[in-house]
Amino acid sequence: MDVWYFRILFQVTSFGTIPKHSGGMARGMFFEMLKAHDKHAATEIHDEPGIKSFALSNLMVMKSNGHQRKMDRRRKSRDIELLEGTLVYFDVATVNEQLAKLVPISFNRSWKADHDGLELKALELTQVNPSTVMSKELPNPIPVRFHTPTSFTMGSQYIVWPEPSLVFSNLVSIWNVWYPKTTWDREHVDGLLKKIHVESADGRISRATTGKKKVHRGWVGMVWYRCEDEETHRFASSLLKIGFMTGVGRGRTAGLGRFSIPNVLTMQNVVEKYALI
Repeated sequence: MDVWYFRILFQVTSFGTIPKHSGGMARGMFFEMLKAHDKHAATEIHDEPGIKSFALSNLMVMKSNGHQRKMDRRRKSRDIELLEGTLVYFDVATVNEQLAKLVPISFNRSWKADHDGLELKALELTQVNPSTVMSKELPNPIPVRFHTPTSFTMGSQYIVWPEPSLVFSNLVSIWNVWYPKTTWDREHVDGLLKKIHVESADGRISRATTGKKKVHRGWVGMVWYRCEDEETHRFASSLLKIGFMTGVGRGRTAGLGRFSIPNVLTMQNVVEKYALI
């Protein structure tokens, strides 16, 4: 399958706020726009079983208009104010060809969020070549910064620590769905997982609210993963590069489990330039 990776740039046209972890809001807006264009396709994509064929990031501020506004004390202290003129963006990654065709024709209009009257105007759609991501060389140990709460389930357990066996096993599952022609052999994977260790970590447990006020708890912060040999490092690097586009763990369609590799793979450095207005 082909992987499509889009970045959509918006301008705020009506003052509002977004929560610190805004992926749930972005997902709601995303599917409202899809429904406006093709309700059947939107429902079909939303209700996909198993590993999803798409992932979304948070809404992220790219450029503020430079003005300040007094914060309403009734608002949550963790909310981020978006004044008129502010530029924000979010990323969509998918292997669903139908969705890849819908994105460019669905978003050339205004978006409305069910949160403080926020409205956004779509300005620009940039398509990122996934090979730009996959060609990056990662160091060893690999520094991973988890930006949004990252968590996993193992049977009935809910785990908030990015244990290597959980992180990379989940990424293998995603890889095998997104790249079905080059799947990883599970028996071989089990041996490689034993050779990835946490060298150090610095972070905390954070919370995010997604659709229907469902609260997710997960790890936010840095983790350095040490690989014992070159083969294991290639394995871990390939998975982390696809994970940069897809996220990892629970809630990937609502901006959870998003991470970057500082100074190598970040939300800012995979797109060379925006045509700002």
